[in-house]
Amino acid sequence: MMTWKAGVQLALLAIIAAGLVWAGYVVRHETWHRTEALRYTPDMDNAWNWGSRAAKEGYFGLYDAVVESQNDRERKDYGLDYVPLRLGVMTLWAKSRLNVNPEVERWQRDYAFNAPLLHFNTAMELLAATGVFAVARQWSRRQDDRLQIRRRWLRADTLALIAFALAWFNPASILSGHARPTWDVWVLPFFIWAIWSASRNYWLTAGVLLGVGSMLKGQHLVVAPMFLLWPLMGLRFGAAARFAMGFALSIGLIVSPWIVGPKVLPILLVTTAGLAPAAVWLVLRRWPIRKWSMPARWVRWTTPALATIALALCVPLFGGSTAWFDVAFIYGANKFAGLEVGGASSLAGILQKRFGWTADMPVESLASIGLTMTISQVLIAVYAIVMLLSCFAMRRYERLSDARFVLAAAVPWIVYFAIFPKMHERYLLWGALTACCATIIGTGPTLLAVFFSLCSTVMSLFQMLSRERADDFLTEISPTAGQTLHDVIRPTFPDLGWAILLAAAVWTWIAVTPALAFRFRQKQKTLEAPAAELLSSVPAFQDAARPREGLSPPEPIN
Repeated sequence: MMTWKAGVQLALLAIIAAGLVWAGYVVRHETWHRTEALRYTPDMDNAWNWGSRAAKEGYFGLYDAVVESQNDRERKDYGLDYVPLRLGVMTLWAKSRLNVNPEVERWQRDYAFNAPLLHFNTAMELLAATGVFAVARQWSRRQDDRLQIRRRWLRADTLALIAFALAWFNPASILSGHARPTWDVWVLPFFIWAIWSASRNYWLTAGVLLGVGSMLKGQHLVVAPMFLLWPLMGLRFGAAARFAMGFALSIGLIVSPWIVGPKVLPILLVTTAGLAPAAVWLVLRRWPIRKWSMPARWVRWTTPALATIALALCVPLFGGSTAWFDVAFIYGANKFAGLEVGGASSLAGILQKRFGWTADMPVESLASIGLTMTISQVLIAVYAIVMLLSCFAMRRYERLSDARFVLAAAVPWIVYFAIFPKMHERYLLWGALTACCATIIGTGPTLLAVFFSLCSTVMSLFQMLSRERADDFLTEISPTAGQTLHDVIRPTFPDLGWAILLAAAVWTWIAVTPALAFRFRQKQKTLEAPAAELLSSVPAFQDAARPREGLSPPEPIN
């Protein structure tokens, strides 16, 4: 039962949270109006062009039209690289503006024109910050319950609220969503709530969340394997299967207008597959077969599984369109040829800028042993190894109810930016925001999370603050403030990547090594136990273990 003191504390935290939300909204609104000089118009022009074209020509037919326009070219240059839901958001935005003024043909810079997109970005940022709060609170309380610690002053809620504030007022997130703006803030809410759902054993929900997120931003696919490896580390095959089922079914339903279309046979196949389990269950319930029954819970898993398989079969059986996949994923992943793109201060950026390495350059030391790999493939392999270690740590901390779970969960995003090829400068944002959960661990990890956020902010300013834009930025402070900021930030590329690499290594070390050390100690105890039992059977050791006459046992150390 909650005491009146706890009630007062909870009410105070709620008031503080409401004030933070309102202040964050005001900051975002002011950011848009005060960063006119930093506006990165190519992204906005591209979003308007494709959104307005889909609104006028048809949303579901645009992918096929784009692919057909490039059929006679050996090297495809679609221009469009939006995944289906991202294109859907741009289409709805364009329709809302065209309904106001059907004559508009180009993107406009005023706030009213861009308000729907900015509000959507704000909603995604608020969902992400709320998810950070939920994950931090969940794991702080979980550790306290394991240790049987009763904290005063709602410690878990307070630390989680600090994590919320770090994510909600994150300067890199605000710049990305309301100064440039971009759509990178759409990634974290789906990932962080998938982590929360999986931690509570809602694996099907986690799969659905990540599947929907992948259709908004394809980068979710980079971390999707961790939701399979994490349960498999504990041999929880059912959990991995439920995640895979939710992930595949959500994607299948989203792209069903392209792979099924308004055709009778594929619609009939999917409908039959979806209804078959329920029909079989009803028949067996009415006329049961001896020694065999179908529990009702089976219907929950067989229905989405069969529906997903039927959706996949629509492509080879009925010629379902895969233009959405070719455009959004194949072309989107291969359109940039460099080892680094967009001013990312990462390992790839250092190798390209300082040493002149290219993405397709073979690694000679591997070629000498008959294994040919490019530098990009080596970097991806290193990332895969680190992901395996982080998933092992996540499973270990989950079993121990250890709050360091939140550190391991942030490792894939942080290392993704630090070593993966073809990085944009904005992609550290996701690791920085996930790392905000570290407030429940201690000051050191929290300072590292702040450091990642500051680095992401610097890289975003590096991309947006060109020499021409710097003259008009921060003029209300000083006529040369923009130029001074430009001169300070410009030399950080790409050597800021050394600091990011070191911080990523430290984060990975403090996140992974405790789990590995615990595993090593467990094995040592297992190996030492038989030897101890053998020695205890030897008379000499039995005599040595007995207390000597006239000697009292040692006093316990308090």
